Amino acid sequence: MTTALAEPVERVGRGWTAALSLANVAIWVGWYGPLQILLAQQAEDFAPGTGMSKETLLAWVTGMGAVVSLVANPFFGALSDRTTARWGRRTPWIVAGA
Repeated sequence: MTTALAEPVERVGRGWTAALSLANVAIWVGWYGPLQILLAQQAEDFAPGTGMSKETLLAWVTGMGAVVSLVANPFFGALSDRTTARWGRRTPWIVAGA
């Protein structure tokens, strides 16, 4: 087995886990705070041309986003688990996603 596919053997500390959790909370607040307002405003702007109410349009958009997320996240997660690059398993996917 190559080293890229080997399971990690070093445990991370509580400080690292706490910092990661705090960073994730900050990222989600930064993303979803504005999205809650902006998506509703955009749905209100686009709804008259679609023949749907703004609530129905917003429900369809967020529902389709959830379906895509349900399929894409496990798919790309499985691909990244099988990636063997000299930079590691995750780095090429992080760079591509950025």
